[in-house]
Amino acid sequence: MQKYQVLFVDDDRAAGYIVSRSKVWENSDFTLKSIARSSTEALKILEKEFYDLVITDIRMPGMDGLELIRLIREKYRGTVCVISSTYTDFQYAREGMRLGAADYISKPLTDRKMEEGLALVKNILDEQRSRNLTGADLLMTIDQGLENRLLEKILKGEEIPDELLEDAAAGAEARYPKEPEKIAGILECLIQRIKEQMQKKYPWLRHFTDRENKLCPESCREDFAASLGKLSALSRRFQLSVQDNTLNRICTCLSAYIGEADALDRVAEEVELSKDYIRVLFRNKTGIGFNKYMTMMRMEYAKELLKTSNLKIYEIAEACGYSTIDYFAKKFKEYTGAAPIQYRKNH
Repeated sequence: MQKYQVLFVDDDRAAGYIVSRSKVWENSDFTLKSIARSSTEALKILEKEFYDLVITDIRMPGMDGLELIRLIREKYRGTVCVISSTYTDFQYAREGMRLGAADYISKPLTDRKMEEGLALVKNILDEQRSRNLTGADLLMTIDQGLENRLLEKILKGEEIPDELLEDAAAGAEARYPKEPEKIAGILECLIQRIKEQMQKKYPWLRHFTDRENKLCPESCREDFAASLGKLSALSRRFQLSVQDNTLNRICTCLSAYIGEADALDRVAEEVELSKDYIRVLFRNKTGIGFNKYMTMMRMEYAKELLKTSNLKIYEIAEACGYSTIDYFAKKFKEYTGAAPIQYRKNH
């Protein structure tokens, strides 16, 4: 199986040297392919080829790592981001996690820390890989005539009508009516195919003139970017739909397993997703960690039982997934500011 490609971003030359010499790459599923000294350089590298993982510092001259993460999440849907920074930058690291970073590796970087971080990312990437068809398989769902019409309009500098983009989506939806993640993948592959064809055709494009006999590479580039922007926006729409649908399924399962101590294991099995993927999805979509969300659900359920039932405190603790009453009481007081007995009296 092909190794996952890694891009490391840090303005500190020593950090890049340490990472490049790390033994973690020798027997792992990752390969360090490129090192960038700035966010701007990293974006130029990403424009040329796809990377599965970007490990980035936060504080760098010019564009910082947070802005880099935001742009990567926006433009490169399949790329996972990990933060590498010092403990003094923890508030920035939290912001990076909120923006969609999958993990935080504290400096100084060691093989052990790298191994732990890469293990988490591998689970996420394996999940993505297993849920995606190959580009060739996906593009079989796109009518070749439609692809040619899209490319023709781009080459002529014409605006792509919304109806043509909707045709692309409709064709994919007809093939996969209940699998929006595959639809998003189809559109991503279509974008990549058009990019590749433009790169092949662009050398001779500069020799053609418009009706006024003026060279037009700049206008063609602008129209090309605008057209790809429309395709990308449509793809992102389906991708967001995928995440929302998945999150709804997870939350529904959590309600059913709220009394189970191993709720995450049960839910992961039910929705056929890895636990790491679920944790990252929760953080990205809700802004809070899975454990915190689960605690909130359990505490709200406990509040309802205290107000509406005659169950004993230990029975409520068990119903909420806590095996010991003391730990339940501690978490409940942290959440509400009152002990369970006092809360029941007041309500």
